[in-house]
Amino acid sequence: MHRVLCLILLVFGISTLPIQALSADEYPNIVIIMADDMGYGDPGCFNSESKIPTPQIDRLAEHGMRFTDAHAPGPLCHLSRYGLMTGRYPFRANVGVWRRKAVIRDDEVTIASLLKQSGYHTAMVGKWHLGFDENGYENRLPGGPVDRGFDSFFGIRASTDIPPYFYIRNDRAVDPPTQQIEARASEGWSPIQGEFWRAGGIAPDMKLKDVLPRFTDEAIQVINNHAANQSDQPLMLYLAYPAPHTPWLPAPEFVGNSKASMYGDFVTMVDAMIGRVLKALEDAQMSDNTLVIFTSDNGPVWYEKDVQRFGHDSSGGLRGMKADAWEAGHRMPFVVRWPTIVKPGSTSDQTICFTDLLATFAEIVDVKLPDDAGPDSFGFLSVLNGTKSDDSPIRPNLVMASGNKTMSIRSGHWKLIEGLGSGGFSKPSRIKPAAGQPLGQLYDLQTDPGETKNLYSQHPQLVSRLALELKQVEVSGRSRNSEWAFDQQTNTKPNIVLLMADDQGWGQTGYCNHPLLKTPNLDAMAENGLRFDRFYAAAPVCSPTRASILTGRTNLRTGVAEQGYALRLQEKSIATALRDLGYATGHFGKWHLNGLRGPGVPILGGDSHNPGAFGFETWLSVTNFFDVNPIMSRNGKFEEFVGDSSEIIVDEAVNFIKQQADANKPFFTVIWYGTPHGPFMASDADAEPFSQLDNNSRNQLGELVAMDRSIGALRSALRDLGIADKTLVWFTSDNGGLPRLKPDTVGGLRGNKGSLYEGGLRVPTIVEWPAKITPRVTKYPAVSMDIFATIADVGGVPQSEITHPQDGGSLCKLFEKEIGTRDKPIPFGCFGNMALIDNDFKLLYTGDKKQKKQYELYDLESDPTEQSNLYQSHPKIAGRMKTQMDQFAESLQRSINGADYSNGLVNPGHPQPRQWTEVPEYKPYFDDWKSRPEYKSRLKSR
Repeated sequence: MHRVLCLILLVFGISTLPIQALSADEYPNIVIIMADDMGYGDPGCFNSESKIPTPQIDRLAEHGMRFTDAHAPGPLCHLSRYGLMTGRYPFRANVGVWRRKAVIRDDEVTIASLLKQSGYHTAMVGKWHLGFDENGYENRLPGGPVDRGFDSFFGIRASTDIPPYFYIRNDRAVDPPTQQIEARASEGWSPIQGEFWRAGGIAPDMKLKDVLPRFTDEAIQVINNHAANQSDQPLMLYLAYPAPHTPWLPAPEFVGNSKASMYGDFVTMVDAMIGRVLKALEDAQMSDNTLVIFTSDNGPVWYEKDVQRFGHDSSGGLRGMKADAWEAGHRMPFVVRWPTIVKPGSTSDQTICFTDLLATFAEIVDVKLPDDAGPDSFGFLSVLNGTKSDDSPIRPNLVMASGNKTMSIRSGHWKLIEGLGSGGFSKPSRIKPAAGQPLGQLYDLQTDPGETKNLYSQHPQLVSRLALELKQVEVSGRSRNSEWAFDQQTNTKPNIVLLMADDQGWGQTGYCNHPLLKTPNLDAMAENGLRFDRFYAAAPVCSPTRASILTGRTNLRTGVAEQGYALRLQEKSIATALRDLGYATGHFGKWHLNGLRGPGVPILGGDSHNPGAFGFETWLSVTNFFDVNPIMSRNGKFEEFVGDSSEIIVDEAVNFIKQQADANKPFFTVIWYGTPHGPFMASDADAEPFSQLDNNSRNQLGELVAMDRSIGALRSALRDLGIADKTLVWFTSDNGGLPRLKPDTVGGLRGNKGSLYEGGLRVPTIVEWPAKITPRVTKYPAVSMDIFATIADVGGVPQSEITHPQDGGSLCKLFEKEIGTRDKPIPFGCFGNMALIDNDFKLLYTGDKKQKKQYELYDLESDPTEQSNLYQSHPKIAGRMKTQMDQFAESLQRSINGADYSNGLVNPGHPQPRQWTEVPEYKPYFDDWKSRPEYKSRLKSR
């Protein structure tokens, strides 16, 4: 009845979709045909002056709808394919890892997994280019199409000019690339045109000239098999041709078919292959109920000199080529044929993107996308069935990164490019702005689709609005149902201050009922903010926790295995991200992320891993712990100070904050105390209340008194400056308390610093933000890795500035109300031991050189002091958490090897830990420093 109704409506010129949802046996078959590097101006239906005959594509347009303003989500192959598969802009993902690992996460919804769950048989044929978790081509290739929603796959890993060259069936090489092929190029063309391919491995059964027809044969076989099954199950076929991408290898019968040389001939061969697929649908009597989509992944490799030589404009009047931010890099020929729904011969000027296919397919099968799926996907079913006109835009904007990561935004008919140059293959790719010249490009595509007139200087307010709109899409992590992390109207961003004690134990605060220590300022902060009763340091020692705060990742991913290890320069720091968003960034105090051990000394200006290397514009820092009358380094210049170390760095931080407040600039200020780390040096007045204790205990508590006083000074300064309400202040400690001190530093918990038991990890933590936080105490389990994700939310850090995987999560929702249980477990790793906290339960895998490692399981709700090991008595919980720990360990190993970075490797030359006394640049200071109490034991023999 549904099909009859649609045919009747079509006869009368009305195309619509019934109000009621389709049943599974009424879903259309879906065939997506994607060419590779075919330009907007190649098919005749998009360019009447094309010198390349494309009768099959033209016939498809004659029977369907042409989209004149359709875009790839990125102007390169892998970028485009990622967006098409996931409905997510590729700049939000680390797509550069495709050469060695899978780009699409196993928990991401794809067009294939969505349709498969809706009853479709899903098949892919062709070029994948989104990576596999490779471990030798003789082994299984996980992370590819059959692990991302496709029932079957036959294809290749990337392009036919990128070795190794071999066919893959499902998740196995049909024949591994055991032979070698020499490189090839064509005279008279650029190095990336013609019969170009790179040297490398090739399978014995692979001939590059046969790949295009072989894929067509495989696609036809999928169609024929589906028809032969006579099942009500609909088919989804994704046919990703690797042509007309290089090498240009037209079969003999196509040579001379065009007037655009070997490239044009190869395009005619692609067109003929498309015709074979369309005929297979007709022969199988599937055409009437098949939605066919044809497009290309990005713009062509066709230079201006080629246009002059052959009189053929592959870009169809648009500017640029593949990889460019200009239109020809990503505006694509896009045709949809769907008999009974799409009006034949129709045209739409709607701005759409490949990312929109996910939401469109969800509309077709009447499925609501999960909130975290397709964040940049907007359904255009209403365009296909004619119920929405071009006057009513489907999407609010279109944002993308070019080949060199230049960002651009399309909003209405306006387009802003945040930089000069093409942003891709066209020369020059980048242009440094000259004095008084525009910083970027602004085009009115309605009147100037060729992007010939840069209006950037003429419309400053429009530039500002578009830049703000672009940043909104970047920082919110989504363009569909996006929300700003900060005020959209005023673009005001909160100030952020991170305070961290050094070795302060869980029990060492007044609000935690310490029997002797008074901390009135911390108590007041707890009264006015969110106090965590279950907050964990990311590691039981200092450097690892600091690395995790700056990156949002467990320390072992970042290269900081233990204390004194250097943070990898490849890690993306929260300070760098905030600095790039306009924050003033300052670090004050202990650093301990440059690979130097021993008592703190001022950091050398030439130190490759100083705070400035990780985004801090201003820094007054020392390598490690420091005490009274410290020597510190101000951006590389040594200065001596007199007084308590805590009060010195807070005074300096307050000066920095005042400067930013006067300039009305948001600030990110990190204050990392050297207190109460040993050696313990308190003033007599601060130590006096603890005179009954031994010397170490007395002075350690005295240091905490001074630290608490400095916190009071900071809070008072923020109030006096009138910025307390819009400043987030986060206080925590880097690890658990120390042993052999009185009273107990960890509040009765088991273990101390260095241990993965609660006493080594659970730390005092308070977040104060008067404008946002409802004061209370929470038992929600959180960790210092959450600081990064939370600040990224608060400050508006784009996903492109975050290294994945992230082990922490944002706590912003917790600021307003309790949010129930934690979604993902908290992992820990240090000294060869591991632990995992999943809400109430904690699994440990620990042991030392004398003790064989064993598993322990504790219920922290009923047994916070970890006395009763439940590992044997709770096998289901233990088994589940052991699986989680094993999965974490596997992920961790990939990170340790560098798989999270764009080059897939750890940069060579990463420093190993060493004593600062071994650094030649410090030797001139040895004589002067021998008399200092903190250094004399290290220097007495030198």
